[in-house]
Amino acid sequence: MDPDGALSMTVLNFGYSHYSAMRVCTRTDASGLIHDPVRIDEPSSNISSSHLIYSDLSNFRITIAFTSHFTPSISPCNIALDQWEAVISEDTGGSSLAEDLSRIDLRLDSDVGLMDPSQDTQGGSGEALYERYMEHGDIEDLERCIAIWREEVQSAGGDDVETAYVLHSLGMALQARFGCYGQLNDLEEAIASYQHDAIVHHTHAIELTPEGSPYMPMWLGNLGIALWTQYKSSGSSVDLQDAIVHFTHAIELTPEGSPDMASWLYSLGLVLKTRYESSGSSADLQDAIVHITHAIELTPKGHPWGACYFYCLGTLYLLSMESGYKEADNATQAMDTFAGAMEQPSGDPYWSVQAGLKYIELLSMTPSISTPPPLTKLDAHQRILDLIPQVIWLGYDLQKRYKKLASLKVSVSHAVADAIMAGEYQQALEWLECSRAIVWAQVLQLHTPLDDLAQHHPQLASRLQATSTALQKDASELHATPASANLPTSSKGHFHTRAKDTYDFALEYDHIIKEIRLLEGFENFLRPEQASQLMAACTPGVVVIINMHRSRCDALVLIHNEDIIHIPLPLFSYDYARELQTQLWSIVRRRPKARNDMRDSDGNDLTKSFPTAAGDGDTQLDEEVEMRTILHDLWAQVVRPIVDVLKHKDLFESGPDDDLPHITWCPTGPLVFLPLHAAGIYPPHGISETIMDIAVSSYTPTLDVLLRPRARRDNCGDHANYPKLLVVHQPNVPGYAPIPRTVDEAEEIHKAFRSRANVVDEPNGTVEAVLEGMRTHDWVHLACHGMQDIENRLNSAFALSDGKLTLSRLMSEYIPSAELAVLSACQTAMGDEELPEEAIHLAAGMLNIGYRSVIGTMWSIYDESAPIVMKPFYRAMAKQVAKGGELQPAYALHEATRVLRKKVGEKNFMQWVPYIHLGL
Repeated sequence: MDPDGALSMTVLNFGYSHYSAMRVCTRTDASGLIHDPVRIDEPSSNISSSHLIYSDLSNFRITIAFTSHFTPSISPCNIALDQWEAVISEDTGGSSLAEDLSRIDLRLDSDVGLMDPSQDTQGGSGEALYERYMEHGDIEDLERCIAIWREEVQSAGGDDVETAYVLHSLGMALQARFGCYGQLNDLEEAIASYQHDAIVHHTHAIELTPEGSPYMPMWLGNLGIALWTQYKSSGSSVDLQDAIVHFTHAIELTPEGSPDMASWLYSLGLVLKTRYESSGSSADLQDAIVHITHAIELTPKGHPWGACYFYCLGTLYLLSMESGYKEADNATQAMDTFAGAMEQPSGDPYWSVQAGLKYIELLSMTPSISTPPPLTKLDAHQRILDLIPQVIWLGYDLQKRYKKLASLKVSVSHAVADAIMAGEYQQALEWLECSRAIVWAQVLQLHTPLDDLAQHHPQLASRLQATSTALQKDASELHATPASANLPTSSKGHFHTRAKDTYDFALEYDHIIKEIRLLEGFENFLRPEQASQLMAACTPGVVVIINMHRSRCDALVLIHNEDIIHIPLPLFSYDYARELQTQLWSIVRRRPKARNDMRDSDGNDLTKSFPTAAGDGDTQLDEEVEMRTILHDLWAQVVRPIVDVLKHKDLFESGPDDDLPHITWCPTGPLVFLPLHAAGIYPPHGISETIMDIAVSSYTPTLDVLLRPRARRDNCGDHANYPKLLVVHQPNVPGYAPIPRTVDEAEEIHKAFRSRANVVDEPNGTVEAVLEGMRTHDWVHLACHGMQDIENRLNSAFALSDGKLTLSRLMSEYIPSAELAVLSACQTAMGDEELPEEAIHLAAGMLNIGYRSVIGTMWSIYDESAPIVMKPFYRAMAKQVAKGGELQPAYALHEATRVLRKKVGEKNFMQWVPYIHLGL
């Protein structure tokens, strides 16, 4: 029979995988919301009708029955199965789906103990480690399971089912490691594992396994995948041909009606597509289309891989169209297929997004297609933008969300450009707002005041508040302690438990939001704001949003009591903005560093990753000449055209220095990194004409940054006019260059504010002390080293006496009484080149934890320059405080920058230009 329980464990793990599939599908049906790997936009009207769930239930039932035959002690699983069948039959006895599923989880986790290697005193089974690797991506789990399975292969008895299973498992793990590292020797070993008397082992396995076993097709198919993957590295046509043979054999052995049939047909189609790309055989391409079409026909709507299947079929039609075969028909079929992928109700939304991008690209290529497309271009853009938050789901840690967002390659600016071209300016404005700083928006959403909800529905408000608080804590802890950290096994188990908790809290959060939106008066609870609400961001002053796309550049201007003003910028282009950005970063790279230290956690200099202009490191253009050119072209091609239109409409009038109009710039793309606030003509290029002479400039990453402080200000007393000021200066932090002038800054601030300024020096400026001080003071001044971590965005930090105050740590804070943050450090508002729309920098961090105004720097600042700026800045702020009324830090910085500009000389642009104001 099965004296060692090996066969039972094999089958039970197979069954558990089907249970996991059932749980994922049903949990998303129950909540009506989306997560990885499956997302469902709307709840299923009849869960019990899902073919996918029934196929998995059938396999799970067979698994339990077969395992119980060999191992009676596994009977707790039968209880779980009974509960599951009660769920499917909707005979839940009044309990919720979530409660039933939780009970099943508890049974499986506590009684079977398969999925928690940290509870295994011998280090965890290979199966459990592999499952955990697949869930969390911890490479250490993968290495450990490979080591375990290698030992089992060496100690196996030979030609039996146990050996066959372990060889199969080892091959899968080595193939996974090949995917991580790209080591060809891993893949070769995986192939060798399969080929080690593979037919004998598989035949023996079939003899020992009940009729209808799914193992043979699965093993043949996975061998096909390994061969196909090896082909991508080796280029051997033999590997490709063998992969086709194995997939074909797997299909032949798979019974009709099996849920696995679609996956093998899809895999065979992909391999035939690969052979077509190398051979050009139209027969291969047409066969691939046939197989994947068949896979889609066999796949019920709502299947997790449905969107992926549709996407792949669409790419096949594109290839067929490019070959010149029935071009119009293929274009129509490709559009229909990509549209089908976007409309899939579940599955990984990544594929739906990619299908949407292909759809828009195809629509642009074939504008005169005779058949009306299933979706307009704007509808397709809307669908893509709706899917983005689903890809970067709240249940992921912050770093994973940013990685997923970067992988999408979605151009929000493309959608906005198309909306502007169609004259839909309000739509363009709404898209720009809801698709920028998405992760920040998710974090801030957890801090949303619930007063109105609590008044009408206190229980819901209490549940939402508790869940939000748990998610805030979990997101912070998960980023602070990544799964790959060098932790003992017990600590790793705790980490993975917290990750699962975050997943569950996120599902609960989504479920509560959906429940709230069903209530009268709360239909739009936490939905993106509409254009009419966003227009309030321009009170008072002017907000200029500049959209940068390769097809066109445009400004949308918001002015109180005016319609959105559209100003085309035909003289400027995305590519030229990138060129100016490259020139600027080349200058930054050449300059000596002062209050910054751009290094990763291993101490490596990260400035080498900056793009550089041609000739950098060889013959350099003069810094002054380069900066004059950059500022001139920004003026001539971007800023002056905007100002001229506003002047022509009598909407912009300059006045004395203390009454200059205020412009808040909201740039996109590469323009995020360029100093619009200093744009102008500087002698000897001509008569002086600059934006600084006619307006005070600020920046904002989103309109919400301008709206939130105004919304809370009505309830905030008079503390803004009598601020408490925390001054932190760190002149001699160990491991960093001394910055002695930070002491001068602190002294100047103390002179201006006396008893209201609480000065914290070394060694009292610890991370926790500074955070506690920020919570109890209205203003904070940080004079220290700043670190921009380009490789790990959330590790950007301020260097304090006992360590780093990182961006990820800031994201766990929320200080509703915060007013002003002055970041006298380098590159605090530099941003991330890969995700410029996300505002991943320290200045944005301060805005988003509650500060209504932030002074930051676009690049390195000189230690000697900082006190020259801060002295007039704080004197101006002290006058504003004494005068009462609305504080205007942007005007104070404008005045202070003029002082520095006069002191160091106008031509020293790199010293006075980097200082900027963000927010209100």
